[in-house]
Amino acid sequence: MTLIDKTEQYTAALSTQNLLLVETMYAPGVIYRSGGVGEHRGIPNVMAMLREFFSEYPGFSAETSNYSTISETCVAFDFTINLNGVLQSGVEHLHFDGDQHIILIEVER
Repeated sequence: MTLIDKTEQYTAALSTQNLLLVETMYAPGVIYRSGGVGEHRGIPNVMAMLREFFSEYPGFSAETSNYSTISETCVAFDFTINLNGVLQSGVEHLHFDGDQHIILIEVER
């Protein structure tokens, strides 16, 4: 599976709030960085943030496009998210380890 395939699988799982699948895609030392929700380190903290985020935005939806391979370990894509009727757009970078687990998420809105 290519990193773009893995990224598309990840974004689809987030869009449907399939947190069980999302959790399996993270490396143990995953770091999530976003101006919107701050920095969270480790699977338990990232998952807690996601559960809180989806609780706050139950109608969350996302559209993603322009997937591109930035390096051997990084994929970037554009997104537009709907947060309770407020649209926000940005770019997200996913960095992968050698086992194709996500080690770093960088979200720029």
